[in-house]
Amino acid sequence: MLTEEYLHQIREEQDQDKRLAIKHERNTTPIVFRQLSPKLLAMYDDKALDLYREIEKAINGAPCVYMFKYSKGHYLTGGQITLQEAVNRKSSTPRLNSNRENATAIYIGSSLNMADRAIRHIRENGIKKGRGANKVLSLGALHKGTCLRMNKWLDGLVDLIILPMPGTGKYGINFIEEIYKVKYGTLFGRKEN
Repeated sequence: MLTEEYLHQIREEQDQDKRLAIKHERNTTPIVFRQLSPKLLAMYDDKALDLYREIEKAINGAPCVYMFKYSKGHYLTGGQITLQEAVNRKSSTPRLNSNRENATAIYIGSSLNMADRAIRHIRENGIKKGRGANKVLSLGALHKGTCLRMNKWLDGLVDLIILPMPGTGKYGINFIEEIYKVKYGTLFGRKEN
């Protein structure tokens, strides 16, 4: 039943989650994967699976806030914008933001399953972990939901910056994600961005 006491309890839990997220943001060194090539990771499944394993090992199952940025010397071009718009007509990708002039990030997000989310943004496949005796890591089907699908339109290299936040929940990581979107700006975002 929705009582004032219940609502107060929920609000307090959300506030505690946000306080823990702020503590992580102030005291945790981000994990950085530099110079990732979405096109190369789409061509070589083993490299994509290796990246998945590296991310899993680095974050140790923690919820995360993440950011994709162009690697030094790489930038968004008119050709990439045209390709991205074509990809967006066929499948769901975040749209180019109209207020992108001072944006330093390609995209900022948060996830409870960071490694899988990163691979989907880079090459649009999910990860299949298998079950029981068939517990073998492999690439899953093409993702049908919204993801960047960078392999389809982005030429060049990107950096993936991950801030692991162990113990936080969705409220905490969403809170930091929104702060980062204001602080860094994003080239691409979902409609609510």
